[in-house]
Amino acid sequence: MTLQNGVSIPAFLEAVRQCEEDVWFESDEQDLFNLKSQFSQYVFATAALKPDFHINGTVTCRCRKDLEKLRDFLQD
Repeated sequence: MTLQNGVSIPAFLEAVRQCEEDVWFESDEQDLFNLKSQFSQYVFATAALKPDFHINGTVTCRCRKDLEKLRDFLQD
């Protein structure tokens, strides 16, 4: 799944923090970030908050409960 356009990055990362298992973001360039890691969250947020940055990539998680927590931020 991909992030919706105009998603609130702080709200998305807060939802990730509430997830039970790892949540992964894989960029179109094949960079892989475990968004449960504070360092990865920092890198992701720093890049995502730049005005000329476009978030292109996929978000994956294994736990269905976690996917439901992230549903409002994702699109198929």
